[in-house]
Amino acid sequence: QDITERKRAEQQLFEAHERLNALMQALPVGVSFSDDPTCQHITGNPMLLAQFEMTPQDNVSASAAEPTAAGRRVRYFHQGQEIGDAELPLQRAAAEDRVIPAMELEIRLPSGRCWLAEVIGAPLHDAKNQTIGGLAVVMDISQRKRLEEDLRRLATTDPLTGAFNRRYLAQALETEISRAQRHARPLSLIMFDLDHFKRINDQFGHDQGDAVLKNIAMLVRDRLRHTDVFVRWGGEEFMILAPETAMPQALALAETLQAAFRQSPIGDIGPVTASFGVAEYRPDETMDQWLKRVDEQVYQVKRDGRDRISYRP
Repeated sequence: QDITERKRAEQQLFEAHERLNALMQALPVGVSFSDDPTCQHITGNPMLLAQFEMTPQDNVSASAAEPTAAGRRVRYFHQGQEIGDAELPLQRAAAEDRVIPAMELEIRLPSGRCWLAEVIGAPLHDAKNQTIGGLAVVMDISQRKRLEEDLRRLATTDPLTGAFNRRYLAQALETEISRAQRHARPLSLIMFDLDHFKRINDQFGHDQGDAVLKNIAMLVRDRLRHTDVFVRWGGEEFMILAPETAMPQALALAETLQAAFRQSPIGDIGPVTASFGVAEYRPDETMDQWLKRVDEQVYQVKRDGRDRISYRP
């Protein structure tokens, strides 16, 4: 029998396989794949195996029955929500016979490395369009996430003190006011303005003035709960948004801060005092009315002699 055509087809198939293998070896992103229609056993190209600190004999599937290596943990998230094994990209792509939108992974490895990835899955079909497995691309997005976090931090924080800025406070106020109204919970706002701050800048220089602001910010942060929102309102003015806090608790916090300022001298400058205003949110007022009310209290203290606390039920 003449087998020339068969041999030519075998050679073409071999060359195509070699090209595909070379491509998989050279790809700078991880590629996982399975020839199991349910995608319970998954392997990958060299980049993927390196990303997960695995060998070609390991099952990359996060839902594999066999135990994973000590210290390795993979968590999948879609739109910010963690998903279970039934929702994993390859299994879902094979089960639903469609491309699965990008999901995010948090990977902790035995070496101690932790990184973030984005993965998208798609089914693999045979010549009869039957699902025979799945394929997914895994991209390391750790640096991108760090840059995004840096941008968010720059957009919402004051670079000198590390406190949140006015822009962030506006968002937090809307959220907390809505929550307080919905659940009938207390919400308080503390504003303080450092006394004679211009005199400090004029007498000791702006570098020392900046040092005062950073020291005051540190003193405040050490005395706040993680739910409190600390904001540099502008210049030497600061705000504290205190959820789940009624007037007596807010007033106690203001008194604690006042005492801390008095008892914590800053270099050659000595103790720095502040004028405080405290206001609990009233359900019948707008956000701007609430801000104006606490601001007026601070300026009343300034007129009355500074280093005091003004509050109204």
